[in-house]
Amino acid sequence: DGANDADYDGVCGDEDNCPSDFNPDQANADGDSLGDLCDLCTDTDRDGFGNPGFPLNTCPEDNCPLTPNPDQANADGDLWGDACDGDQDNDGIPNELDPNPLVPDGPLVPPEVGPTLRFTGVLGDTLQWSPVASADGYALYRSGYPLSGPYNPAFQCLQGGLMGTSASAGADPAPGNLFAYLVTARSASGESSPGQTSAGALRTLAVACP
Repeated sequence: DGANDADYDGVCGDEDNCPSDFNPDQANADGDSLGDLCDLCTDTDRDGFGNPGFPLNTCPEDNCPLTPNPDQANADGDLWGDACDGDQDNDGIPNELDPNPLVPDGPLVPPEVGPTLRFTGVLGDTLQWSPVASADGYALYRSGYPLSGPYNPAFQCLQGGLMGTSASAGADPAPGNLFAYLVTARSASGESSPGQTSAGALRTLAVACP
């Protein structure tokens, strides 16, 4: 019924999760009554804080997007709230291996590089990231996986001993495949955490840089 489809996306208005916005895929990351295209707070864990990466969000960004934590407590002040932080005191020792998980008494390794890795250069073949305090070098890792999925990254060393904050991305992936990259910061005390997955689990390195 065309009269019941104001946005002409093929979904009847009484069933359309964005009745005034063309969204034939009806994408709805948080499973509420509003689709992503018209949801002003995509909030998967329903704690009042929005998932990162949704530009329409007017609610504050959630530091644990998949774990309800309305207090947004973050004892170590890193990118992850305590409810999903695999290293709550940010001392480089995972909580499950740390005898004092709330006391930063581990090795003084540099903090995570964080979400600053990006492509630059005329051809878009250079990776660049922001400098990290206390780091005296960096390591670049890469993982390949098929475009059709699943995304199960096994990061391997691409370049170690980097003294600056940029590096070549290397060769392009084969057709039908993608590359994922991450950077760690290094010092005489050790190497920073490779970060966490969207579920809050610590990433692992399949082949670490020497």
